[in-house]
Amino acid sequence: MPVDYTDKNNATLTTNEVALLLKVKAQTIRKNYCLKGSFLGCRPIKLSNGLLRWPTKAILNILEGL
Repeated sequence: MPVDYTDKNNATLTTNEVALLLKVKAQTIRKNYCLKGSFLGCRPIKLSNGLLRWPTKAILNILEGL
């Protein structure tokens, strides 16, 4: 079942979901986060298990600007 990215309850996205939306490789996002602390100006939330969660609203704003 596809994820509804406009759903307000889905506050964050995984790195793989962001990569699919922005049509880049997930590794590109991880590398930018490692080097700059953000990707296209968006800062993720780092979970205690090391995974990154990206704010849906910020990613949708990036998509509108592309």
